[in-house]
Amino acid sequence: MPKPVEKNSELDQATLRLTVSACALLYIVILAGLYPEEAASYV
Repeated sequence: MPKPVEKNSELDQATLRLTVSACALLYIVILAGLYPEEAASYV
């Protein structure tokens, strides 16, 4: 019985998006921690 390729690729895409957004969030948090005065001007 073949496994559903569509479901699997959807799951992979969701995981990829989650990973990318988590990395972006982490990057922003680290950047804000290193440069609080610059981050304050963006907010």
